[in-house]
Amino acid sequence: MRLRLAQFHFMKDGDGLKCCKPGSTKALARIVPDQTYPGMWRVLRDGSLSDMLNITRAKDVAFGLAESMVFVGEDRDVA
Repeated sequence: MRLRLAQFHFMKDGDGLKCCKPGSTKALARIVPDQTYPGMWRVLRDGSLSDMLNITRAKDVAFGLAESMVFVGEDRDVA
């Protein structure tokens, strides 16, 4: 049996980015800029913010959250 991995892409969403499935604009996870420190980002999911991250780490976390949401079947829009 071959494991099929979901692929995601990032789209602009205001000041930040949203992680979506291909062909969809529904956000599975959002990346928002930190209000205090320029160049730092936070991942938003279910109304809570992560610790500060650089953009590469924030994308990695958002990708992982989106992947787990699709795997579990919770691909609803993130607030």
